[in-house]
Amino acid sequence: MKHGLVIFLLTLTAYALTAGGHLYSPDEEIYYQVTRSLANFKGNAIHPISPTGFGTQPARPPRIDGREYAQYGIGQPLIAVPLHWLGEWLGSFGTDKTWQKMYGRVGKQLSSRELAPRWACSWFNILVGALMAVTVWMICLELTKDRSASFIAALLYSMGSLAWAHSRTFFSEPLATWGIALSFLCILKSFDRQAYRWLLAAGFAAGYATLVRIDSLFAYPALAILVAGPVRLHALKKNRPFIMGWAIFSLPLLLSALFLLYLNYKQFGHPLTSGYNDQPEGISFSTPLAAGLYGFLFSAGKGIFFFSPALVLSCAGWHLLPRLNIPYRGWVIASLVCMVLAPLLIHSKWINWSGGWCWGPRHIFLIHIFLAVPIAAWIHQCRGKITRIGCSVALITGMSVQIFGSSVDFIEFYRHQYRIPLSENPDSFIVHYDDHDMAYWNRHYELFYSAKPVMHDITETSDPKGIRIPLHLPAPTQLSLYHPRYTVWKGYPIMWSKGLIDNFWINLMELDAPQ
Repeated sequence: MKHGLVIFLLTLTAYALTAGGHLYSPDEEIYYQVTRSLANFKGNAIHPISPTGFGTQPARPPRIDGREYAQYGIGQPLIAVPLHWLGEWLGSFGTDKTWQKMYGRVGKQLSSRELAPRWACSWFNILVGALMAVTVWMICLELTKDRSASFIAALLYSMGSLAWAHSRTFFSEPLATWGIALSFLCILKSFDRQAYRWLLAAGFAAGYATLVRIDSLFAYPALAILVAGPVRLHALKKNRPFIMGWAIFSLPLLLSALFLLYLNYKQFGHPLTSGYNDQPEGISFSTPLAAGLYGFLFSAGKGIFFFSPALVLSCAGWHLLPRLNIPYRGWVIASLVCMVLAPLLIHSKWINWSGGWCWGPRHIFLIHIFLAVPIAAWIHQCRGKITRIGCSVALITGMSVQIFGSSVDFIEFYRHQYRIPLSENPDSFIVHYDDHDMAYWNRHYELFYSAKPVMHDITETSDPKGIRIPLHLPAPTQLSLYHPRYTVWKGYPIMWSKGLIDNFWINLMELDAPQ
């Protein structure tokens, strides 16, 4: 376990050094509010965080206290409760002013009692990310039996992919991905060990991942492939009933599904009604597949190999997987292929495939961890100078990109570059972004729908015929995804030039700086 401990400490240190020390988006605030409610033993209902009720849905029937339910899974808030308790304790140290400075420019005028628990929860994914790096190492080791190759692959994943930048957030993708990765690892261990015990653990890990994020279901086909053949063959070899292994693995998944249905019924009045049903974008897979795939793979604003360049090496290792000396090799390879392709193809069709304002392709966070496995296979079988150079270049490039991505508050970036009119911010991208952006255009236009959408200048007297459409704040899914000059690659240096660096340690050092 020496290699595992080293990768854990290296990852934890790197992630901690670039910590933001605060929450970023409304999504994270919702997770935090649910965590706080659970920590105070008040259930999982929360007050809407804005007049629009973003991310929450009214209870059915409505609650007397006016509280609503988050559209997101309860799995992460449950695990984050101890961090909230730690934050409450830490809040008793230091003044309100101290915590406002530590929390950064987003702290505003909140008290230490409000800021300290949020600060503690902001470190959640730093811990999860370090544990996930160890899990990558263990999966690669299980398949290659090569400690050094597995170590390098885990390092390339943790330091060279967007896992680093996303360790700064309180998003749920890292925890859900870790659950699926643990399930995958436990199934691998069931091949030649106490199968039923490992299959039970695998079922619980995958089931809990679904409580964290419902789209963890997209990994189930790959897990089913990994269970199907090996469990059957193992059962025949041990002269045991085949159905027993399947039942043991499936039982926790069934319990998880029943719990989700119960929550839906309790919160929204029907087992099949979730918090997503009434969202503005609805539940829609209407994006053209080619458009989504191009965006995930090659677009400057969300392309996986732009934001996780170290994983380019994965392309060199897939054809080497059949050479690995592992049990049930064909089933394992089929499961890995499915684990990458299923989430990629399904999310490419999702209406909000780009994942909003975050760093990189958040919605396919799951597949990153499994792209590290072919890298381990390549290093294991192709040792030499070219391999060492390739890994060194990939690691340096990947680390550079992640440090770059961990330097700026991504919400502040989009607010500064897309929400402030040109008259106030000459560097703004707003005029190139979206003609219906409320922050700028609602002072000049109204949008109506007739035979086709038309814009009406409200500075002149007019009597337009048609249905008025409210202007809204769309996620940046247009020019900021496809044109490098409007993306983070140009925008982050602009933020640096204005001194808008986002780092907890910098804020900490400024505490004693002269005012």
